Amino acid sequence: MNDNPGWGPEPQSPVPPAPQAPAAPTTPGAPAAPAYGAQAPGTAPYPAQPAPPYPAQGPARAGCGQAGYGAAGYGQTAAPYGAPPYGGMVTPTPAGKGLQVASLVLGILSLIVFLSWIALVCGVLAIILGAVGRSKAKKMGAPTGMGTAGIVCGVIGVVVLIGLIVLAFVYLSNNPSYFMVG
Repeated sequence: MNDNPGWGPEPQSPVPPAPQAPAAPTTPGAPAAPAYGAQAPGTAPYPAQPAPPYPAQGPARAGCGQAGYGAAGYGQTAAPYGAPPYGGMVTPTPAGKGLQVASLVLGILSLIVFLSWIALVCGVLAIILGAVGRSKAKKMGAPTGMGTAGIVCGVIGVVVLIGLIVLAFVYLSNNPSYFMVG
């Protein structure tokens, strides 16, 4: 039965023999090269490897008091699935770090697009996320610099947008002819 549908029938002929190596060109007076896998003339074979000076490691042996491979030793409990190996250290993300980064990004965005309503939304979100991120970081003793920078950038973005809106209203109220046509 054909196990590979769509690839045609399986070949019925046996595997052809391996090709023979071409004969090496002979140079008068040159020694012939040894065949592959044969030892070159005048060389000693490799010495046998000595036995290791320690016993092979394996599962726990009776009476040794040592745990087998993968088992916890020295009063430690076995690591759960997915945990780092012995001696590995997990460095958790400081509390509020993601909120502080988001605050900083939104604060910078509010400074870049200060002529748009997007600046108001980004600035307010930067202030809120920065305040929440800073409070979480303070509780855990983590750094709060990015949260502070996000709050400052958000406040500056909102103040610049509100200042531009106020200037536009003042200008338009002092120049009523701006709205008159013709």
